[in-house]
Amino acid sequence: MDRDAIASIRGAHREPGFGTMSVEDLVSIEGLIAAHRPASFLEIGTASGLSAAVIAHMLEEHGGERLTTVDLLDHFYADPSREAGFVIPLAYPDGKVAVERRTGWTAADVVAAGATYDMALVDGGHVHPWPLIDTLCVNVVLTGPRLVLQDDLTLFRRQPNGRGVGPKFLFDQFPESHREVFTSGGGNLFAVSLDLPPERIERIALDAFALPWTLTRKIPEDVVDKVQGVLDEHYSATLSQAFATCCATFNKPNGQYFRPRKSS
Repeated sequence: MDRDAIASIRGAHREPGFGTMSVEDLVSIEGLIAAHRPASFLEIGTASGLSAAVIAHMLEEHGGERLTTVDLLDHFYADPSREAGFVIPLAYPDGKVAVERRTGWTAADVVAAGATYDMALVDGGHVHPWPLIDTLCVNVVLTGPRLVLQDDLTLFRRQPNGRGVGPKFLFDQFPESHREVFTSGGGNLFAVSLDLPPERIERIALDAFALPWTLTRKIPEDVVDKVQGVLDEHYSATLSQAFATCCATFNKPNGQYFRPRKSS
């Protein structure tokens, strides 16, 4: 797909408040899909479904077969009267790519489902540690070039409270050789390569989990249990225990774990 075709689909279905990726960022994704020709694609964070629909068009053009998009919410976060992914059947009707929408799912549920994917986009919760959790789960199911696209690297700069620092925290832990920023879209989209030794990925996760979490609400216990299960099964006991320890400290809205120092 060329830039005009991408812009046309995006322009026809985007509404104010959608928070959809820019045309330039979508063009960057198209370039990676054209280069690597993934048969399957996973998106974490459906929202309106506009990005998923555009990606489905890209996959079809380059021989892709299936797209799975998941969202913890059953509704579009910006308009609760609409279901998550409502744009997909409007912007990608009757296409050749099989599009699977799953609501009430996290990346941990994707691991439990057992399917594998050639490429992925993480664009769900941006508070720390959600991008890290999503990436660790994607690592389990990712094949192909093991590239994970990540959105909103610069979000924390645009938020007065800085809570959306999760993508930045994740980016900073990866070596320069295994991360790339797409500057054409203002540096908001980036990719990390998970083609690293398992012990290096664990080191990245250990360091990132230890950074203060910036949650706006507590991660529900059932979701914590699912993530803990992924770590128990697919990672070391050290990382699994570190997650449990950090949950005990940080799994509460940001600020509750900071206490003013008593004066002497």
